[in-house]
Amino acid sequence: MKRVLPQPLEPDELRSILACTNPKVPTGLRNRTLLLMMATIGLRVGEIVGLKMASLSKSHDRLRIIDGKGGDRYIPVPDALRLQLEAWLAVRATIAPTSPWVFPQVRTTVWRDSATSSGAKLAGSQLSTAYLRELCARLGKEAGVERATNPHVFRHTAATGLLDAGYTLAEVQTILGHANIATTSVYLHVAQGRLAERMRGYDAMAERKGA
Repeated sequence: MKRVLPQPLEPDELRSILACTNPKVPTGLRNRTLLLMMATIGLRVGEIVGLKMASLSKSHDRLRIIDGKGGDRYIPVPDALRLQLEAWLAVRATIAPTSPWVFPQVRTTVWRDSATSSGAKLAGSQLSTAYLRELCARLGKEAGVERATNPHVFRHTAATGLLDAGYTLAEVQTILGHANIATTSVYLHVAQGRLAERMRGYDAMAERKGA
């Protein structure tokens, strides 16, 4: 059976999804930051909701994933992501300073249907993976992305983007936490397919801009 290759978000699709968050309110800033983190360094949904403040370096330029699917790993944080993260952490310090989670519940909510839920979700508590999956799907629809936008799509986006940027398979394997490099190599085929699409319109004899 032919394996279906992962379909990453295009840069304009990612920008549209992020634009659907409102960075002027804490929830929107938190969500923009965690989505950007997923799309930049490819954290899994469980790793995002389970990321603790103790896992961040003092300068916020590195984070540690403990007991991840591929084992413990350290991940460098690119400057653009670090600046976004620090903007969120500054707000987080005013609303959930004692929470251990990097991306905690922002405000206390009370379930309206006690028959289907266990009770209130307290500010500062851990986000659920179900919330993050719903968030990805909802924002994808709001942004007009025509295919499914689950958390794994953001991970695919990170992997393909890193390869497109020139990172080696071994480096991407380390960042994503793949136990087997064969898993990472799937994204190489995706990157090569994207290159083939771009090459179709290339003409060596066409005039260059500014020539």
